Amino acid sequence: TYIDISAIDREERSIRNPQRLPGIDAPSRARQRLAADDVIVSTVRPNLNTVAGVTTEHASAIASTGFCVLRAKPTKLDSRYLLHWISSEKVVAKLVSLATGATYPAVSDKVIKSLPFDPPLYPEQRRVSAILDKADALRRKRQEAIRVAAEFVRSTFADMFGDPHTNARSLPTASLGEVAKLKSGDFLPSHEMAGAGDVLVYGGNGINGRHDRAMFDEVKLVIGRVGAYCGAVHLTKPRSWVTDNALYVSALDPRLRLEYLAFALTQANLNQYSSQSGQPLVSASRLYPVEIILPPLGLQDEFLTVLNHSRVVQSTQEESLVEVERLFGSLSTELLA
Repeated sequence: TYIDISAIDREERSIRNPQRLPGIDAPSRARQRLAADDVIVSTVRPNLNTVAGVTTEHASAIASTGFCVLRAKPTKLDSRYLLHWISSEKVVAKLVSLATGATYPAVSDKVIKSLPFDPPLYPEQRRVSAILDKADALRRKRQEAIRVAAEFVRSTFADMFGDPHTNARSLPTASLGEVAKLKSGDFLPSHEMAGAGDVLVYGGNGINGRHDRAMFDEVKLVIGRVGAYCGAVHLTKPRSWVTDNALYVSALDPRLRLEYLAFALTQANLNQYSSQSGQPLVSASRLYPVEIILPPLGLQDEFLTVLNHSRVVQSTQEESLVEVERLFGSLSTELLA
């Protein structure tokens, strides 16, 4: 079992996707044998906080030399305390300040192991790590609740309408070009935005500024047109400006609810229709052939009821997650000081 940086789940600070390789195929960097309760710290791009605790499942795995391996002495240093400490905001900021290399910042094992470290006595370490573990578990539960709510909506959509490519339910279909007209937004450089304005400015990645004049008073469906967010779908708030980094629906067939179309396009993975040469780009002509299922309006409304209820749940969980993350951060700062 080989563990490199790509195998680390940064959110959970755990090993998720190790590679299973014959020894002869192992890369030259596969040189560090791990043990249960080790803490591995990526030496490259410390700002990403790529840290994980090693469980018994991955004991004896081989880690890349891109990790610094920290091994706590039993009864002297609690490995969970060490994990919380090395991944704390204060320590990460210190490592970032010590990193060298402008394009590929990194720290050495020596730098990591030379960090000032004055832990409390072992029983107190255990108490602190138990508190932080509970707070961290609560944070993960909130994240999982958000993921489950989103997955519930996706599965409901699939159950109600099926795949537009196979259309097993024999629902009416149409190409996007038959039911909607797309236009490019208007150029608005950042220096011309009005930061104190009440009009939200939308680009390919959603909200990217504010302005004091609106292009639209009504809600608009926006599709990212260029770059990394090519094909991303958003619904604006009332009163908005859409920049030329995005397309918007300027006309819609009355057989479609705008909110239903937005979700259907999200499921269609519009990024796959972008140009593959140079910077990713989608145009209206590239998107018009995309097939859309046209369920009866009553069925669309039924789905939107589910969607709106799910969004309320997600919003509640997201607000709770913010509070839990704030709690975890304050506890970490206080208990690991």
